[in-house]
Amino acid sequence: ATTPACMIVDQHMPGMTGLELVRQLRDAGGSIPVLLITGSSSPAIVARAAQLGVEKVLEKPPEEHDLLGFVSAWL
Repeated sequence: ATTPACMIVDQHMPGMTGLELVRQLRDAGGSIPVLLITGSSSPAIVARAAQLGVEKVLEKPPEEHDLLGFVSAWL
């Protein structure tokens, strides 16, 4: 099995938020680089993302070059 180079998550998902998913990942010892996409970026979301070590937060709809740039940085 290969380890993913990075992860892109949406803040609004069924069952939990993207930040909750990242928190669970970090609590389990995961350190994979994360890009969070959100439709409603707020200072609270950005601050919590920074606390959890999220590398980048983008608002919807993200620009293709921003997504590709993030992924390329971790390959």
